[in-house]
Amino acid sequence: MMSTRRYEVRLATRDGRRVLTARAEREVALMAESVMRRYGDDILDVGFSVVSPEPAASRRPSGSLPCPGWPSSTAW
Repeated sequence: MMSTRRYEVRLATRDGRRVLTARAEREVALMAESVMRRYGDDILDVGFSVVSPEPAASRRPSGSLPCPGWPSSTAW
C-alpha cells in the first residue's frame, strides 16, 4: 500500500505564495531552504508555515531556518 503521508511548507514572499509538498520531511525542508536562500539578506521578509502528519515536525523548522550568515540546516 502506498503511503499518503505528506509534509507541506507554505511560504509567503514578496513574489507571491508558494506551497511545497513532499513525502519526506527532509525533502520538503531542502526545497524550502532553496527558495528561502534566493532572498539572501531579505530572508526576514519571508513568512512560512508547516503542515505535517507529526506535530513535532511542525515545530522543528523554527530553530533551523536559513538566515543570513547561518550554515545550511541539518535539523529538519
